[in-house]
Amino acid sequence: MDSLDELIFAIKSVNGNEDKLTANTVTTINGNIDLSVYADAITNNQDEVIDVLEKNFGNGSNIYKIFTAEIYYQKNECYKALVQAVSAIPFLQTAGEYELLFSAMYIQMCVMIVTGQVNAIYPMIDSMGDWINKSKNDELISNHKALGAWCALYDDDWYVIDDWLKQYAPDENAEIKINNVFSLFVKARIYLVKQKNMAAISLLEMVKPLLEKENRVMYLCELNILYSLACYAEGEMLDAFNKFNIAFEISKEYGYDRLVADEGEIMYKFLLDYEEWIKNLPDFDIKKESDKLDYINRLINLSKEMALLYPRYLRIHKLDYEKLTLSEIEVLRLMADDRTNDQIAKFLRITVNTVKFHSKNIFKKLGVKNRHMAVRIAKEEGFI
Repeated sequence: MDSLDELIFAIKSVNGNEDKLTANTVTTINGNIDLSVYADAITNNQDEVIDVLEKNFGNGSNIYKIFTAEIYYQKNECYKALVQAVSAIPFLQTAGEYELLFSAMYIQMCVMIVTGQVNAIYPMIDSMGDWINKSKNDELISNHKALGAWCALYDDDWYVIDDWLKQYAPDENAEIKINNVFSLFVKARIYLVKQKNMAAISLLEMVKPLLEKENRVMYLCELNILYSLACYAEGEMLDAFNKFNIAFEISKEYGYDRLVADEGEIMYKFLLDYEEWIKNLPDFDIKKESDKLDYINRLINLSKEMALLYPRYLRIHKLDYEKLTLSEIEVLRLMADDRTNDQIAKFLRITVNTVKFHSKNIFKKLGVKNRHMAVRIAKEEGFI
């Protein structure tokens, strides 16, 4: 059986499942089953794939566009990915195909993130919430909440992240299903930022048996990426490199470039150490392994780009903040009480412009973009 026949058989096997392709998560190509391993068969056999999709699900051409958008994105062909995803969105909106629409918009958002437009994503998340909530699909609603927390990690918005952790994050000790793996991986990343590396490893170990049982290649790649970063943060370098070896070989074979690179600065630093470790292995032959080194360098360059765009993403750090004035602390305390600028001005007997002036200085000193982030850091650092 060649790869096209295997792909067609896999697609037909999904038909009849209530979750269809997406499993109510962010992806079609790695939703109910992992079709990402057939990327070449999908892109090289457009007519045949559209035909089998149409017969089994309808919307064949639009599903195909999402398939190829996800494939192009992983290979860092972001323009192609965006064109494919965006061209499908209007038709999916009209048809009310919310599960597929969610996947298409997710790829659109991924492209926006890697091109430095994370702030433009929040209105999209809000608009998605309107029709997702109307669908009354609990699994879709849950993954939408997780998507918001994932985007907030790039924006370093801990107001959103902490709210998700308190209200919506899945319990890794409960039953684990494919439709909550995306949410669990978001939670693992938050554990990394909070330096709860053992909690991240425990979570990943809980997820691993299901992924191995169902042979979920793409998810196993992501799991080993996160596992290696947790070991790396703990200083367990050999374990980190061995775990990443697994992810690296999968990524290299199937072209999951962005899956690796989207982890940004922590991955960039890790890859530099990984490259050095590889080169110093006793049996490593630079000439014979040139393809491997070339791919490592590709991932290094891509992760460096993400690190420059989002230097705070997944970064563990303590800043020496510039000292706040008494007036700024007073304003911060009232911000923490959710008071408006007008209310703060009236209470402190100052003008609204003076409140805005203090707010601007607070944001600058704390390195934040809004009052929610300022209050969060102020509380963490004991300023208020």
